[in-house]
Amino acid sequence: MKTAASVNEGPFRCPQRECSRSYRRKEHLTRHSASHSQAPACECPFCDKVFSRTDTLRQHVRALHKDKELESSRTVIACSYCRSRKTRCDGTAPCESCSGRGLQCSLSRQGNPQNAGTMRVDCIYVEIYFKEFHPVWPFLHRATFEPSQEPPILLQSVVMMGLWTTGNVEMQCHAVKLHDKLSSLVYEQRDNWAATNSESEVQSPWPMATYQAILLQIIFAFLKDTHSQVDIRLARTIPTSCCSRLLTTLTDTCVRKNMFFYPEILARFSRDSVPDVFIWVGIEEVKRFALALYKVCRSCHIQCKNGPRNLHGNQRGRSLLTLADLRFSLPDSDELWNATSDLAARLAEDGPLYYDNINAETNWISQSVRLLQRPDMTFDWL
Repeated sequence: MKTAASVNEGPFRCPQRECSRSYRRKEHLTRHSASHSQAPACECPFCDKVFSRTDTLRQHVRALHKDKELESSRTVIACSYCRSRKTRCDGTAPCESCSGRGLQCSLSRQGNPQNAGTMRVDCIYVEIYFKEFHPVWPFLHRATFEPSQEPPILLQSVVMMGLWTTGNVEMQCHAVKLHDKLSSLVYEQRDNWAATNSESEVQSPWPMATYQAILLQIIFAFLKDTHSQVDIRLARTIPTSCCSRLLTTLTDTCVRKNMFFYPEILARFSRDSVPDVFIWVGIEEVKRFALALYKVCRSCHIQCKNGPRNLHGNQRGRSLLTLADLRFSLPDSDELWNATSDLAARLAEDGPLYYDNINAETNWISQSVRLLQRPDMTFDWL
């Protein structure tokens, strides 16, 4: 039986003497090998840490030196498109990636005073989001959420939810209008984020900010809907709509990308390229997103001609997601997830071996299926 501690073992071994790293995929070895040949060039001006990549330096400063700010000459700020795709951005306005695709680059809009005023207003509702909504649905990492740097689709979705949770009728009307615009836009552009082929999609990037924004749109649709019927299972019956299509498409995409499988989650990160604290945040972010999506799927029943669960086989017609799909352990403590300082030091106290052990296969949520969802039982207890 494989455990998380053995996930990094693979046939592709680093040829460097005194290096014992090995990988399951050649491209991961190639990325690791570059760390031996490239001299670290990004020094943190606030401590003795040195990094080989500017984006890692920026993450380090945001997490550990919150009262500090890098000089613009020392770092490149990525545009919203490149951040959502997790691709390198040259920092120009507009950047090369956006220019080549004919997109409006977010860096071209940063100098506009009107945008600065809008950002200040947005920050008010971001704070309300984290105060009112986040404690119930804690799948965004508050300590590293920076409104001025987040992709517009995620920032506007957070603002939308912040507007709604004020309880003010006028603000809620603005939230509904924003939701109608964003949800339609996301669905129309689904070819940019939805999976179509399972074999190729496993290797493709995970645009987490986009997926988080879509999940917020789905949750919001449930919150504002007061007309859906509750069936005999006490699940909300949702007719075919933009919301239901977003939910089925998002769930299918995550399954096709193998996002609920811990070894695949871990393979997205390398301890040679980023500090352990960022690996922890990245893994926890995926886990919490997956559980929030599972919670949504379990609370509803979608009316459609060919049951949505037909996406994955005939025996899975009870729910879009089941416990058997969640092949990872429970997230770490909320106290650590909500920590605003000293996170790296607190994680270092336990060490990576502790985190590997709690993520061993025997601790995966899917292991509970044999106790809670036996094949001779048709009733879903959880």
